[in-house]
Amino acid sequence: MWCPKCRSEYREGFAVCSECGTALVAELKKDEPVFEPVFLTTTDAENAWEVQELLQRTGVVSYLESTAGEFVRVDPEQEIPGDIYVNRKDLPMAKRCLMLLSRPPLPIEEEDLMEAYEEYMNQEGVEEAQSETEADSDNAAWKVFLILGLVAVGCVLAAIFLI
Repeated sequence: MWCPKCRSEYREGFAVCSECGTALVAELKKDEPVFEPVFLTTTDAENAWEVQELLQRTGVVSYLESTAGEFVRVDPEQEIPGDIYVNRKDLPMAKRCLMLLSRPPLPIEEEDLMEAYEEYMNQEGVEEAQSETEADSDNAAWKVFLILGLVAVGCVLAAIFLI
């Protein structure tokens, strides 16, 4: 079984590609190339998740080579270090992903940082005001209940003494 979109091979019994959700077919069209694994990079335990997550977000399926020489798709939840392979047709996009990871982080302007901080503080204030409003409404309900109870007790006592 093959995925016609990302060209991944599956064992019999599977009907849908786990990566892209496309229905699997028994054979790929002859004019379309089959999966051609090419080496992309070697990852270590510290950056394996970054590489694999960025590739996944851009739609590039990544593979590891098993000890038996087969290429195994990297599960998005796995963070496995090792030699990462991609399909030849995905190599240009995968290389762009690696370039993004190798760039130093962009500096943050102080004004942008202060604006983000003020926005965060305003959201926190809104959440506090909402929780205070909820607490006030809970207290108000108890006060009304207490007043009604006192009025009822007063009515009973007045009825007893007036009889």
